[in-house]
Amino acid sequence: MTLTVAAVIVRGDHVKSLDRNVGGAGYVRLPFLAHASELATLRRDVRSWLHPVGLSTTTCEDLLIAVNEAASNVVEHAYERNDIGALTVELWCADGAVHIVVSDHGQWSRGAAATYRDDCRGLRMMRGLVDSVVIHTGAVGTQVVLQEPFPAWDSWQQAL
Repeated sequence: MTLTVAAVIVRGDHVKSLDRNVGGAGYVRLPFLAHASELATLRRDVRSWLHPVGLSTTTCEDLLIAVNEAASNVVEHAYERNDIGALTVELWCADGAVHIVVSDHGQWSRGAAATYRDDCRGLRMMRGLVDSVVIHTGAVGTQVVLQEPFPAWDSWQQAL
């Protein structure tokens, strides 16, 4: 089975970028398998999107670390041990901010749900790196919503 979504093609159990240059600041949806082997590709694709936006290098790296933390939690906790489910990263700029959503469709175990308690290290780290971190959990999975102000928003919009 082959499924094409945004800039990625999924073949069986392997995810591969069709277009290695995913930068551009428009909306992009990047689907991955929730497996540790996908995290390097996820970081590369997110970095490729972030750098052309015009954020500082420090802000780009802070966002990348926060996205990696959220994605790593999906890999570790969202699905049963031997199941590999979906992990999606959505990125866009709107209303003066960069928006990133890391989502899964898993059913976190009761113990694993503690990963996103207010006092957990990963959540504290993400909140220290990114202006806004909001966690939505429910029957259809979990979404980690990251937002960072985009100081060059006006000039970026005029360049479009």
